[in-house]
Parts: sequence; structure tokens; C-alpha cells
Amino acid sequence: MRRMWIFAALAALLLSGCGAKTQASEPWEELGVSEAAWTVIEDFSGRYSALDADGLRYDEALEAVQGYLDGGLGQAEALGALNSALEAVEAELEAAEPVSLDAGLEEALRELGISPTEYEAFANSRPNDLQNQQLRLSSLLFYLENAGRGEAALEDLRFTLAANASEQESLRGYFYYGCLNYWFTGLDEAELELLRSSLIDGLESYIPEQALWFTDRDMAEEQTMLCLDEVEALAGLMSERLGSQQDELYEMEHDYDRLLELIEEDRQARERLAALMELSARLEELSAQIDEASEAGDAERLEELRAQFEALVAEYEALTAEETP
Repeated sequence: MRRMWIFAALAALLLSGCGAKTQASEPWEELGVSEAAWTVIEDFSGRYSALDADGLRYDEALEAVQGYLDGGLGQAEALGALNSALEAVEAELEAAEPVSLDAGLEEALRELGISPTEYEAFANSRPNDLQNQQLRLSSLLFYLENAGRGEAALEDLRFTLAANASEQESLRGYFYYGCLNYWFTGLDEAELELLRSSLIDGLESYIPEQALWFTDRDMAEEQTMLCLDEVEALAGLMSERLGSQQDELYEMEHDYDRLLELIEEDRQARERLAALMELSARLEELSAQIDEASEAGDAERLEELRAQFEALVAEYEALTAEETP
């Protein structure tokens, strides 16, 4: 009887243990955070990590061009790095699909004070960022391919690289403060620790070197606007230089067209001169024949030579008429 009681007690313990396992706490409960915070942080971390990977790939492409300018990397190697980055960007763009938030995520966002509309805009903004990188990489590729054509071409490469690198530095702050920090200013200690372990500690590109963390959304927004002002200023500078280059290119094309016109005019003048010299030789020969016919009293021959003389005069007048403007 005692053994039966022991077995019954053991069975009860085992059953109670199984029951505890089937009622395990949710992951957010184990971390001491709200379900809303866990849901949003998990979704955001994946999206921002992809953005960070894009930034890192772009950083490495810029470093390859700098390596070429510093003499540590050959042109072929730098071109290979740019082409690889460009192909990767184009592949990401081709695979990109529109993002729509599900109801559960929208509800979680509202609980954290984040606008679902703004968040969805962020989720769909990556293709625009990739297109910007595609444009910058294509410009660098063009200048790098032509870097060996002289100091002016090399200076274009240096300027474009410096402008793109400065823009990238500003974008680090723009994304970090404008998306990451701005939306998560209200996290408590446990939630912030989750964000750090899930995302921030692993960032390699889109985080400033001396990153701050604001707990006030207005301060995060102010920092974001400072970074955005830098990006816009650099974009204006690059547009201004591009406009100047286009003006110079127009002048060069105009000068080249004029050069072609002068070459054609010179060719025509040379042809006229050759024709006049030929006419002159024929006139001298005809003049000698006229003298011989006149001395011989050959009237028929003289008439024939006069006809030839008149034809040569007509040719001369036609040639000299072409020179008259």
C-alpha cells in the first residue's frame, strides 16, 4: 500500500511537471517587457538590420575607391569592388516588395506611441535608399573608369568620393536618430536592453561613431533635422558642381562643333585651291596652244581652243564664286 502511494505521488509530480512545461511563459514575459514592445522591436530590428547591411556594403565600396586613391589598391580591384556592390544593390532592388503592416503590429505600434502610417513609410523606404546608393555607385564607377585620363578626371573622382563619404556620415545620424532613437525614446530599462541586444550592439554602419541616446522625442527629432540639413547641403553642392560640369561640357561640345566646321572649311578651301592650280596649269597649256595655232594661221584650231578657254573661264568663275560669303 505504501508503494502504491509513492508511485501515485511520483506520478502526480511528473504530471505537474509536464503541465508546467505546457504553460511556459511567453518570450516577452521572460524578458520582462510588454508584448507590444517585443513585437515592435523584433520587427524593427529585422528591417533596420537590412538597412545597416546595405550601408556597410556601400561603406566598403567607398573604402575601395579610397584605397585606389591612396595607392593601396589597383584600379581593377577597386572597379571590381564597385561593380560587386552595384550588382548587389540591383539584386536587392529587384527582390524588393511593398510592405503592408498586419493588424497585430499596428496595434503594438500604437501602444508604443508610434504612428503605423509613419512606420509603414519607413518599412517601404529601403528601395529609395538603395536607388540613392545605385546612383552614387554608378557615378563613382564612371569617374573611376576614367581616372587615368588626367588630373582633372582624377580630381572629379576625389570630389565625388569625398562628397559621397560625407553624405554617408550624415545618413548614419539621420537613420539612427530619425528612426531608431525617435521611435523608441519611451522604452523602459528592460525594453531598451532588449533593443540593444537585438539590434544596436550589432550595428556596423548606420550608427554614429559617438552615438547618443535621447529619451525625449523632440530632442531626437532635432538631431535628425541637423543630419538632414547636412545631407541636403551636400546634395546642393554636388548638384552645383554637376551643373558647372554640364556647362563646361556644353562649351566643349560647342567648341568641338566649331572645330569640325573649321576643319570642313579648310578641307573645302584646299579642294578649291587644288582645282584652281589645276585650272592654272590647263590655262598655261591652252595659252601655248593658242599661240601655236595663231602662228600657224589655223583658224579652225583657234576656234576650238577659244571654246576650251571659255569653258575654263566658267570653271574658274564657279570656283571663285564659292568663296564669296
